[in-house]
Amino acid sequence: MQHYISDHVKMVGKCESALTELFAGKQPQVVILSGTTISSALVRCFGPEEEVRPVFLPMESHRSGKGDDSSKVFFGRLGGMRTVIVQGRVHANEEENPLSPVVIPRAMATAAKDAIFIVLNTAMSIDSKVCSPGRLAITSDHITSFSGNNPLAGEPSIIERFGSRFVVSNYDAELRQVATKVFTSTSGLLTGLYSDAIYLMAPGPQLPTQAELRLYRSAGANLVGTPLPEVLALNQMGKRVLGLSLLIDSVVTDNQVQLMRHDERVSAIEEWVQPLAGYLIALVAELPVVTEAKPAATSIAG
Repeated sequence: MQHYISDHVKMVGKCESALTELFAGKQPQVVILSGTTISSALVRCFGPEEEVRPVFLPMESHRSGKGDDSSKVFFGRLGGMRTVIVQGRVHANEEENPLSPVVIPRAMATAAKDAIFIVLNTAMSIDSKVCSPGRLAITSDHITSFSGNNPLAGEPSIIERFGSRFVVSNYDAELRQVATKVFTSTSGLLTGLYSDAIYLMAPGPQLPTQAELRLYRSAGANLVGTPLPEVLALNQMGKRVLGLSLLIDSVVTDNQVQLMRHDERVSAIEEWVQPLAGYLIALVAELPVVTEAKPAATSIAG
């Protein structure tokens, strides 16, 4: 574990330096972390006045595959705001180092000092109140007990370079209110809104069993998805976080959930990604971002 943590800190420092160079004094106002399909659609919506090129971060010791999109970032304007989009997410079950998923979020939290962070994903509904595919859910709280993936674990003297390990997870109340208000003004884009969702982070990559889903419902969850350790890492570093989920699986009865095959899930995401992008553009334009550029924070990773 000690080797993983020291390697993690070095990689955070390298990525932080690359991001600082990318921003070149123009501090981002919004950072969006999402899967590849959704982030690709958002990149195509960047303002035409800028040349938007991908920048690959130095993640070689954390990425076993070649040509992976999860180390690619874009910087441009979305909804008139300076926005960074991270192309895809890193999943802990894909990598040897369990801290791989939070390298970029931690580097971004320092390099983009005053940015608002949107953590965006797709999820499965296990609550009949939020069951329609194409519905947007705004996360108000989460359950991490089942995920087995915690970026706050490890040697305290190293992990606490990023902040206290004893963090209380938080989804910013003001950002949730803004997200709800914007949805009302763009209500024709998606099928509905659930503004107070409890998101349960389940282990992957396997889909949950029916018995597990019943357990998760009894724990009080509305949504189930893959772990989002990014939220814990960003909370540790004191960042404002908004959690959004696009629902693509629906409840059939009170006791059973319809599980899609992987190809069906991909098709469902592709069906709703453009309406979701339209909503996000409107949302970013209304976020209470910092308008005055401030000096970058002193590096905590080096």
